[in-house]
Amino acid sequence: MAETFQVTVLSPEGVLWVGPAERVVAPGIAGEFTVLPAHIPMISLLGKGSVRIGLPKGAAPQTFDITKGVCSVLPDEVVVLAHSELSLNEECEGVVL
Repeated sequence: MAETFQVTVLSPEGVLWVGPAERVVAPGIAGEFTVLPAHIPMISLLGKGSVRIGLPKGAAPQTFDITKGVCSVLPDEVVVLAHSELSLNEECEGVVL
Protein backbone atom coordinates (compact mmCIF):
# COMPACT_ATOMS: atom_id res chain seq x y z
CA MET A 1 0.00 0.00 0.00
CA ALA A 2 1.25 3.49 -0.85
CA GLU A 3 2.39 5.62 2.06
CA THR A 4 1.38 8.93 0.47
CA PHE A 5 -1.08 10.32 -2.05
CA GLN A 6 -1.28 13.50 -4.14
CA VAL A 7 -3.21 16.47 -2.72
CA THR A 8 -4.30 19.60 -4.58
CA VAL A 9 -5.96 22.53 -2.83
CA LEU A 10 -7.69 25.00 -5.16
CA SER A 11 -9.52 28.27 -4.54
CA PRO A 12 -11.31 30.66 -6.89
CA GLU A 13 -8.01 32.56 -7.08
CA GLY A 14 -6.01 29.52 -8.23
CA VAL A 15 -3.84 26.72 -6.89
CA LEU A 16 -3.07 27.13 -3.18
CA TRP A 17 -1.01 23.98 -2.66
CA VAL A 18 0.01 20.76 -4.43
CA GLY A 19 2.10 17.93 -3.04
CA PRO A 20 2.28 14.51 -1.42
CA ALA A 21 0.54 13.86 1.89
CA GLU A 22 0.16 11.07 4.43
CA ARG A 23 -3.32 12.22 5.51
CA VAL A 24 -5.91 14.96 5.06
CA VAL A 25 -8.35 16.02 7.76
CA ALA A 26 -11.29 18.07 6.47
CA PRO A 27 -14.42 19.70 7.93
CA GLY A 28 -17.25 17.81 6.23
CA ILE A 29 -20.72 19.28 6.67
CA ALA A 30 -21.71 16.16 8.65
CA GLY A 31 -18.50 16.27 10.72
CA GLU A 32 -14.74 16.13 10.39
CA PHE A 33 -13.25 13.24 8.41
CA THR A 34 -9.77 11.88 7.73
CA VAL A 35 -8.43 10.57 4.42
CA LEU A 36 -5.51 8.12 4.38
CA PRO A 37 -3.76 6.47 1.40
CA ALA A 38 -5.95 4.02 -0.58
CA HIS A 39 -9.17 5.58 0.79
CA ILE A 40 -12.37 4.57 -0.99
CA PRO A 41 -13.58 7.12 -3.57
CA MET A 42 -16.00 9.73 -2.24
CA ILE A 43 -17.11 13.33 -2.60
CA SER A 44 -18.01 15.49 0.39
CA LEU A 45 -19.29 19.01 0.87
CA LEU A 46 -17.10 20.95 3.28
CA GLY A 47 -18.20 23.39 5.94
CA LYS A 48 -16.41 26.07 7.91
CA GLY A 49 -13.19 24.88 9.51
CA SER A 50 -9.62 23.91 8.72
CA VAL A 51 -8.29 21.52 6.09
CA ARG A 52 -5.14 19.99 7.61
CA ILE A 53 -2.65 18.16 5.40
CA GLY A 54 -0.21 15.81 7.13
CA LEU A 55 3.06 15.86 5.22
CA PRO A 56 5.59 13.04 4.85
CA LYS A 57 8.72 12.69 6.96
CA GLY A 58 7.34 14.60 9.93
CA ALA A 59 7.22 17.99 8.16
CA ALA A 60 4.94 20.60 9.69
CA PRO A 61 1.37 20.17 8.40
CA GLN A 62 -0.22 22.58 5.93
CA THR A 63 -3.45 24.18 7.19
CA PHE A 64 -6.08 26.07 5.20
CA ASP A 65 -9.01 27.82 6.91
CA ILE A 66 -12.14 27.63 4.76
CA THR A 67 -15.78 28.65 4.95
CA LYS A 68 -17.08 26.08 2.46
CA GLY A 69 -15.96 23.80 -0.34
CA VAL A 70 -15.93 20.35 -1.89
CA CYS A 71 -13.50 17.47 -1.40
CA SER A 72 -13.00 14.77 -4.03
CA VAL A 73 -11.24 11.61 -2.85
CA LEU A 74 -9.70 8.84 -4.96
CA PRO A 75 -7.39 6.09 -3.67
CA ASP A 76 -4.28 8.00 -4.80
CA GLU A 77 -5.48 11.62 -4.99
CA VAL A 78 -7.45 14.24 -3.04
CA VAL A 79 -8.66 17.51 -4.55
CA VAL A 80 -10.06 20.22 -2.29
CA LEU A 81 -12.02 23.06 -3.89
CA ALA A 82 -12.09 25.63 -1.11
CA HIS A 83 -13.57 29.05 -0.52
CA SER A 84 -12.80 31.35 2.38
CA GLU A 85 -14.24 34.68 3.46
CA LEU A 86 -10.70 36.02 3.67
CA SER A 87 -10.32 35.54 -0.08
CA LEU A 88 -13.66 37.25 -0.72
CA ASN A 89 -12.76 40.17 1.58
CA GLU A 90 -9.40 40.64 -0.12
CA GLU A 91 -11.14 40.80 -3.51
CA CYS A 92 -13.65 43.36 -2.25
CA GLU A 93 -11.19 45.78 -0.61
CA GLY A 94 -12.02 49.33 -1.61
CA VAL A 95 -15.47 48.44 -2.92
CA VAL A 96 -18.20 50.67 -1.47
CA LEU A 97 -21.58 48.98 -1.16
